[in-house]
Amino acid sequence: MSALPEDKKKFWQEFADWLLAGRLLDFLLIKFRPFIERRFKNSSGIAFYNESLLVQDITKYALGPHSDAARKVITLLFYLPKDLSQSHLGTSIYVPKDPTASYTSGPHYSFEKFHRMATMPFKPNSLFAFVKTDNSFHGVEPVLDPNVRRWLLLYDVYARQAQNAAAPGSSSAPA
Repeated sequence: MSALPEDKKKFWQEFADWLLAGRLLDFLLIKFRPFIERRFKNSSGIAFYNESLLVQDITKYALGPHSDAARKVITLLFYLPKDLSQSHLGTSIYVPKDPTASYTSGPHYSFEKFHRMATMPFKPNSLFAFVKTDNSFHGVEPVLDPNVRRWLLLYDVYARQAQNAAAPGSSSAPA
């Protein structure tokens, strides 16, 4: 943020302070409680924390199907295009072509091993949210349009073994 003009820096700092203050984190932990409880049922001392990044993808960007790293719990993708011209550039969801194949969390796999089920439209003022599971795969088809700048705001909830003191913007596991 240090490279931004003062008026924009002030806006983004206030927005980040609000976004990461913990209210959204707490809401999401309640909203997705059944999935979180199922995933962490045999774990104790789990603490959740949030992070947000403003990112820009460009022409030739692609993200093979993957199910995210094990520490990730929930992802929100706030789409920020200026108009509808990029609606075809959203995040896609996939299922493996071979239902008996085993895929680990984290690595990005080749598109050829998966069926694309849907692509979330990359439209202004839209959001795509999902819970990380070992069998939910998402990615971005190769961006081939010339001169693309695909802006989005990522908001992620992560899990870690709780320490003595919780980090700012963290919550304990839902009861």
